[in-house]
Amino acid sequence: MSTTATTTITQAEPIHITAESILRLFPDIDTSSAELDGHDEEQIRLMDEVCIVLDENDKPIGNFSKKICHLMTNIDKGLLHRAFSVFLFNSKNELLIQQRATEKITFPDMWTNTCCSHPLGIPGEGVLS
Repeated sequence: MSTTATTTITQAEPIHITAESILRLFPDIDTSSAELDGHDEEQIRLMDEVCIVLDENDKPIGNFSKKICHLMTNIDKGLLHRAFSVFLFNSKNELLIQQRATEKITFPDMWTNTCCSHPLGIPGEGVLS
């Protein structure tokens, strides 16, 4: 006897994130919560850094903490934030990569690009005209 299983995947409607809807869609989360217990104090502090939140057209629409921007539940809902990556190659076309520190809250011990970070949502770190 043979059986056949069928799976139906339904894709959710994309969420339109605007300056008006952002706070409703992504409520603030306490970075002093128990989920950060045991992490390095400096790494916990860095999760409070202010990232620039973007709409789907790369237009800044607000600011959220790094923790909120990096939560997979928010990323899965379409929350975008400004970040940059550096890929450094030598004359032999070899890429310099780094292994993230064990103490990192996000992606500890993972091998990654040469350098990455976020421009902060503070005066002096905006886009130049």
